[in-house]
Amino acid sequence: MKKIILLFMFLFFVSRVNAQDAKLPQEVPPQESPKPKEEVKPSFKVGAFVQVQAQAFQEAISAARQDTASRHWGHEFQFRRLRLLGSGKLSDNTSFTFATEVTGKIGNINVNGQKYSPNYGDSSQTSQKTVIGILEAYVAHSFMPELSVHAGLQRAGVSRIQLQSSPKIAELDASTYSSLQDKVFGTFSGRDFGANLRGFVLDEALEYRLGIFTGKTVNSKGGVPGYSEPMRVTGRVNYSFFDKEKDANYVDTYLGKGQYLSLGGGFDFQSAYKSFGVDAFLDYPVTNDGSLKSLVSFVYYDGGTKTGSALDKYFMTAVPRQYHIYADLGYYIKSLDLMPYAKFEYLVVDGKTEQLGLADNASQDEIDYANKIKATGSLSTTGAQSGPIRWGLGASWFFQKYNSNLKLEYANAAYYRAPLSSKQVKGPTGKPTVTETENASEITLQWTWYFL
Repeated sequence: MKKIILLFMFLFFVSRVNAQDAKLPQEVPPQESPKPKEEVKPSFKVGAFVQVQAQAFQEAISAARQDTASRHWGHEFQFRRLRLLGSGKLSDNTSFTFATEVTGKIGNINVNGQKYSPNYGDSSQTSQKTVIGILEAYVAHSFMPELSVHAGLQRAGVSRIQLQSSPKIAELDASTYSSLQDKVFGTFSGRDFGANLRGFVLDEALEYRLGIFTGKTVNSKGGVPGYSEPMRVTGRVNYSFFDKEKDANYVDTYLGKGQYLSLGGGFDFQSAYKSFGVDAFLDYPVTNDGSLKSLVSFVYYDGGTKTGSALDKYFMTAVPRQYHIYADLGYYIKSLDLMPYAKFEYLVVDGKTEQLGLADNASQDEIDYANKIKATGSLSTTGAQSGPIRWGLGASWFFQKYNSNLKLEYANAAYYRAPLSSKQVKGPTGKPTVTETENASEITLQWTWYFL
């Protein structure tokens, strides 16, 4: 970790020296006395981000429940996102950002068949109650282009997918597993409390981020004698080859404006947990009326196998070693404000016996079964979200750019499940070894409104 911090300090030093050298004039012309700088008054603006969608989906169901030809098709209308946004400036170099989120998507049906609705705590209703909470709230201060500080509840992650702006996603939505770290740290939508250093060096082509966050807390008030929880540490660099990317949250499509090619990578550590990621982003005009857009991402997660503390034990079982691969390809047609696209993602769980709760002498078939079931997760009535192998085809119509757009997508997911008990085979340690592969589809139409 010390080497990583020293590397960031070295890049900062080199950038400042180069910047000073570039500014040395051959002759210093006489200059007029500078005018007093006007004091910037605090400003504030409010906005909203709303996504409403209609969806038809096949349930990801167990073998015992697959008893009809219709494959348990369901449908629902829901608010995918419903947020109140705010931002402002306290001075030239100091700004703040906040956003609220309605948790429990209004209209969404949970695994018990209950619909989320704003029932205001009325226990006589069978629907699930929705709650309005703070999604993010942080202050940012820029000392210079090479150094700024962001403090508060903010995005934390290793990959571009985890740090991109939701209103500026090209496809229907982010990757299914873009917030996989939420299950690890108990966070919501990729946000965590902490402080993040950010800056641009090498002629502002190289962006760096280095953050310290709360992360997961276990026994924070005692319970393990002499044990002090380590903080969560994240870092990331992103290099822009053409136009520079300066937004705090990455843009997923620039809608035909500019030329972008970026390579990035990052890390995320806490106790025995570790995660690494690399990604490449392209948004580049190939004709006068069209731009090619693509994002490729690879993220590695591992909860470790140490058992020296309660936190280590938690990570070991919560995060078996796994890999997430994501790729998309789209073509934006300027004259039509239309982007057809395709996307693919794959989650591979490759956990060790300790991480999967298996005996050390478990067979490879028993290990493979546990990994496949872990990758699928719980079968539910919420569409094909639980499939570890997922692909989709769709089109986004940006008729009012980011402010209002329509997106239509067909997605299909392959998932693993246990067969009927009569077809199951137990391994040498008594654990199951046989899985079945099934597919589930969904069709979604989404309308977005966004302003700030």
